[in-house]
Amino acid sequence: MTTTSNHPQVIFIGIAGPSGCGKTTYAKHLVEHLRSPLHLIELDHFYIHSITINHPIL
Repeated sequence: MTTTSNHPQVIFIGIAGPSGCGKTTYAKHLVEHLRSPLHLIELDHFYIHSITINHPIL
């Protein structure tokens, strides 16, 4: 893959697991190893806490 200053190489790594298993810690260590900036996107920021489902079966 060729990269230029206008089109930098982007690597997307998804880490999944249950709460408290060390996903964030692992991600931080991975960034240190890769020596690359981290853009952490936590799915908790996208979770809708007050969701209402209105369906006759439920």
